[in-house]
Parts: sequence; C-alpha cells; structure tokens
Amino acid sequence: MKKFVVSFIVFFVLLSLIIFHSVSMLRLGENIDKLCNRAEKLATAEKWEEAEKTLKEIRKKWEEKSIWTSLTIETDELEQIEVSLRQSEKYAKLRDKEKFVGEFTMFSTLVEHIPHHEGFHIEEIL
Repeated sequence: MKKFVVSFIVFFVLLSLIIFHSVSMLRLGENIDKLCNRAEKLATAEKWEEAEKTLKEIRKKWEEKSIWTSLTIETDELEQIEVSLRQSEKYAKLRDKEKFVGEFTMFSTLVEHIPHHEGFHIEEIL
C-alpha cells in the first residue's frame, strides 16, 4: 500500500509540474507576443524611443523566465532568440527600420513557437 501511495504522490507532483510549465510557457508566449506587436507598430511608425522601451519590457519578461525556459528548450533555440533580441535592440538604437523589422520578425516567430513546443495541447492527445 505504501508503494501505491508514494507512486501516486510522485505522479501527482510530476503532473503538477508539467501543467505549471505548460501554463508558464503559454503566458510567456502571450505576454511577449503582445509586446512584440506593440514594438513592431511603434518601429513602423518610427517612434523609436517608445519602441526601445517596449524592447526593454520584452527583455525583462524574457529574463524573468529564462532560467525556467532553459530547463526544457534546446540551447540552440535559446541562443537564436537571445541573439535575435540583441540584434533587434541594436537596430532600434540605430533607427534602421528595414533591418529592425527583419530581425524582429525572426525574434517574434521564434518566441511564438515556444508555447507550441513546450505547452500541453489537448489536440496532440486526440
């Protein structure tokens, strides 16, 4: 009976961690996606100071979850996201609209895929 109880507790803890991770990645993706849309609109309108502030918000949100994401996301993908965000910040400082939009689109696409790779979706089971 003890083995059953211990097994059940371990199963429950693992299930809870999986659900927590899924929800966390979903929220991260949604929050950064909203900020990305705002930053892209601001840069397109050439409101660079506001776009840079939004990029700092994105950086802050990303850094808050970077330790958690590094547990499950491949290092190569994390490096691509980091490099793309740094490049976007540099292009925003340089006020280079074309290069910013290109690099920032890459960043947005990479971040958009995080919830799909790391999240739990009922469609995958069915």
